[in-house]
Amino acid sequence: MVIKHEKKTFTIQPNEDKSEFFLFITVKGYNGEIFIVTANKGDKVVRIFDLQGEEQGRFRGGKKIMALHPVETTIADTEVRGIIWADKFGEVRFYNLTQLGKEKTEEEEKKETTAADQEKEEGGKLLFGHQEIISHLVLNPSKTFILTVDVARKIKVTHFPNVVDMHSMNFNHTKEITNAFFVSDGVFVTYSKEDSHLSVFSIEKDNTSLLFEIKPFRDLDSISSIGDFSLSQLSGSRFAAVSSQKVVIMKVEGSELVTVETKDRNGEISTVEEAISDS
Repeated sequence: MVIKHEKKTFTIQPNEDKSEFFLFITVKGYNGEIFIVTANKGDKVVRIFDLQGEEQGRFRGGKKIMALHPVETTIADTEVRGIIWADKFGEVRFYNLTQLGKEKTEEEEKKETTAADQEKEEGGKLLFGHQEIISHLVLNPSKTFILTVDVARKIKVTHFPNVVDMHSMNFNHTKEITNAFFVSDGVFVTYSKEDSHLSVFSIEKDNTSLLFEIKPFRDLDSISSIGDFSLSQLSGSRFAAVSSQKVVIMKVEGSELVTVETKDRNGEISTVEEAISDS
């Protein structure tokens, strides 16, 4: 896999016989140094590289890695950088990278393994879990809420870093949730493709409430004629319904869904990225 970061290009070889990476993020370590974090397709291992392509560490999930998100936060007046990640087992963990890139002292090298070291070996601190496979894990723009969805349609909104504050819901959707994303710091969208059920939720201090829902979403005037479509998150409060013929860009305004623009693809745009690139 060829990695391009700013003006630097280097190659990272997949682990063992795996041929593809399906998760790839960049994170900051000690003194702001950039590191590349990857997980192989179908693999349980997360690997951490420096910008020279040298592996600096790794950890293993219980099952296939489902999501990786970089976070920066302050805990007890200390800046903390790391990764929030989930595996197919249903666990959500935080892997602290604050000291990554910092040279160990001779005393630290000789120090016996501690409980914290063991926790790191296991992929970091366990934040919370689901009883079913996690299908979606996303963070809001300010990284203060973790939104998770499992295959049993259970939705959890968890405050970060204070994960003891959690709103848990398993209502509203009757079919598998195929999309889940934030459109602002306190508003998120979920969508079930099978019955075309779109829901928009608002996060308050003590609970998460339903703002509005559209069912069937496919019958909305602006998208009823575009054929089979998928949803794609855009910047700000916008998202798009993308079909082979058209791209319909929408945004959430208060308790309403507003159509911003409709673009013809004319059979010339092959990917979602190309379809929304000028938006």
